Amino acid sequence: MIVYYHARYNINLGILGHIHPFDGKKFKKVFQSISHLADINIESIREPISREVIDGFVGDLLRRLLPGKRYILQALEVPYIPLLPFSLIEKRILEPRRWAVSGTVAAAKKSLGGTNTWNISGGYHHASRSSAEGFCIYN
Repeated sequence: MIVYYHARYNINLGILGHIHPFDGKKFKKVFQSISHLADINIESIREPISREVIDGFVGDLLRRLLPGKRYILQALEVPYIPLLPFSLIEKRILEPRRWAVSGTVAAAKKSLGGTNTWNISGGYHHASRSSAEGFCIYN
């Protein structure tokens, strides 16, 4: 089985990690627990999915909401924090989610060719074309 993983899947929530139950480093823990198995071949992702590709899969309203701090914090179920810069949300949450989506796309393509695959950080079932929820920002 091919397993997709990249260290950039992991999310460092900083102080938010104390107020939110999401374990942003669980992907590394899973990787460490399975990487030694004989029938597992780990493949890494080269780059995150681009914003342009993301924009092609979301609806018009969500495309306008995703760059907004208030919407992202609401989706993450975190209270609005006025002094929190959006650049920090981008670096610590949104970019790792785009790395993970890239892994999901790579695994799906490989699976379509008949190979058993798994993306350690894939399957954002709460996200849809029109909304984000929890850490499922991108569908």
